[in-house]
Amino acid sequence: MKTKFSAILLAFVAVATLLTSCSKDETVQLPVVAFAKELYGLDFNNEAVVKVVSTAPFANNQSVDFTVSGGLVEGVDYTLSAKKFTFANGSNEATVVVKFLKSITEDTKLDLTLAPASFATLGLSKASVGVDISNTVIYSFDKENYTMTQSSDVVLQLSKISGAYTTEEALTFEVEVDPSSTAVEGEHFKFSNGKTITILAGQSKGTLKLDLIKQEAGKEQVVLKLKQVPFILKPGNFDKASVVIFGSLYDKLVGEWKYAAFTNEDWWKTMNNFGVDDLTKLAKGAATDKLVFNEEGLTTALTSDLKNYFRDSKLINLGEVAERLQEEAGYPSVQMLVVKALANVKFSATNVAEREAQIGFRVFTTNDGVETLEVTIFDFEPTDFLKNTYDIYKSFGDSPAMRFAPLRYHFTKVK
Repeated sequence: MKTKFSAILLAFVAVATLLTSCSKDETVQLPVVAFAKELYGLDFNNEAVVKVVSTAPFANNQSVDFTVSGGLVEGVDYTLSAKKFTFANGSNEATVVVKFLKSITEDTKLDLTLAPASFATLGLSKASVGVDISNTVIYSFDKENYTMTQSSDVVLQLSKISGAYTTEEALTFEVEVDPSSTAVEGEHFKFSNGKTITILAGQSKGTLKLDLIKQEAGKEQVVLKLKQVPFILKPGNFDKASVVIFGSLYDKLVGEWKYAAFTNEDWWKTMNNFGVDDLTKLAKGAATDKLVFNEEGLTTALTSDLKNYFRDSKLINLGEVAERLQEEAGYPSVQMLVVKALANVKFSATNVAEREAQIGFRVFTTNDGVETLEVTIFDFEPTDFLKNTYDIYKSFGDSPAMRFAPLRYHFTKVK
């Protein structure tokens, strides 16, 4: 009897041992839940999409609680799209959108901490939302001062401290008129296509165009700035742009002008030299040369090579175009008035072919206060100089052929 009892007891112990062994082998490994990264920077909507990930997908819309710290006040400084990170059925990602309502400094952070969950093990349980210095974008108008003749193009550009920057998607910024402006919108100027600047995807610059309505003494300045600046943006050199209403370039031409300089001669000799022509023969002006503009048109008093091109002529206003000054640092773009005027397009004393040619004029004031007339000759078919260069440009198919290889001269106003 004793032997039988002992056998039963041993069998029970063996079964118990087996069950215990099986229980240990079948221990369930919980998935790991963690923030995807430690720092979340803001986007151009002043938002950060905070992501929590799991090593395995969940069912039944499992949620993970979190707490917020950092001294900011919800509803005043920021908002949350949800109070929990909720995993959709079959998903291993959950997000909460944090939107900042006020601008913050680089040192200000909103800290999020995951709460323990019975269905998961925590990995990276703390993350911060704030300004990601490495992702800060700098905004600036491309220059501080612009001149409006019939119109003006104002350029906004984005960059990073580390250098160039291009947008991943199209960005639109609203512009407003600063109270310091003296010109009145709708009375002195208007926005051509609304008060927005759009920077296309893959680009770093966008343009806003203003049109002149009328010029009025004492009301000639428009100051522009961005209306709402995303917190991710920091101001660069020019966070405001001043546009001075200059008036019609055609009206500014009136008066007597004396020759001052052949301003892109060096550009021709260093940057545009194909080696097929003698550049010492480029057409030059003389200190005695004068151009006179009045209501009748253009009258010339020339003794230099320029007399071989210009003729006394009535002028036909063709409007303004943007001109890129290749000879200046940064290749700045300026507004240039284009007219039709009688000219000897052969630019020669012996070979004459007179016709109406397109000529560019720009009036501006230098930093030294000198009123200057810039003359751009691009509609010519030279025979005494640049003949072979002309043939090369003609093969490019531009009209006029020398549109992007002009001769540029400066004259100053005779008081």
